[in-house]
Amino acid sequence: MYSYLWNNFLDGDNSAFSLIYKELFEKLYAYGLKLGFNEEVCKDAIQDVFYTIFTSRKKLNHVENIEFYLFRCVKNRLFDQYSKEVMTDILNHDELILDSNEIIIEQIIKNEAEMQMKNTVNLLFKKLTRKQRKVIHYKYALNLTYNEIAIIMDISPDAVKKMVRRALDAMRNDDKISREFIIFMFIITTIS
Repeated sequence: MYSYLWNNFLDGDNSAFSLIYKELFEKLYAYGLKLGFNEEVCKDAIQDVFYTIFTSRKKLNHVENIEFYLFRCVKNRLFDQYSKEVMTDILNHDELILDSNEIIIEQIIKNEAEMQMKNTVNLLFKKLTRKQRKVIHYKYALNLTYNEIAIIMDISPDAVKKMVRRALDAMRNDDKISREFIIFMFIITTIS
């Protein structure tokens, strides 16, 4: 989605860089907050990442998916800052990531008239394991590829595919909510 702007930036168009910043700042900020960092630390980390990218654009021709790259850079920057502040504890990235079903639900449910759908989707997610919720979040809320999810979760792309399939099967196989599941899948596939 942002590849056109990214390529323009690499070619020297600073306004394309500003658009990337404006479009992705809120998503990166929400991601940092979900990781458990406070508002100011998140804002500082995002600024640092964008500054570094701006000053080293000539070295970034290898980046194909700028959105994925920024999420990874912001996460790394946040954990680097945390490591500098607290040297005694080793961070467990998985423990900091909160349940991500709210982000997916917020994208799916656009207004109050769909409150029943929200309750149904919540029921579906409660039946999933924590890892299944994370992989569904990465796949459908962040639109990451199986390879990108595999890098983040430190598992193989085939394992990611299997986990997505099992999560969707678990939601689909609930007889009580099968109609709502079909609507849910239609909505998330049109969003992504």
